[in-house]
Amino acid sequence: MSLPLGDLQALRLRRLPRREFDQLIDLWFAPTLSYLPVRIRIQQANGDVADQRAKSVAPP
Repeated sequence: MSLPLGDLQALRLRRLPRREFDQLIDLWFAPTLSYLPVRIRIQQANGDVADQRAKSVAPP
């Protein structure tokens, strides 16, 4: 997967809508970064999308 952070292998999980107005949610986790979420994408039933992508990773 190509992100502003760089190219990473990622595990993608998807939650499909169960009812008419539910959201479609995709989460990507990077095994090389201790399974931190590197992308979160939420799509509303009306087609609106929020898409967050990791730009950097810093220690706490």
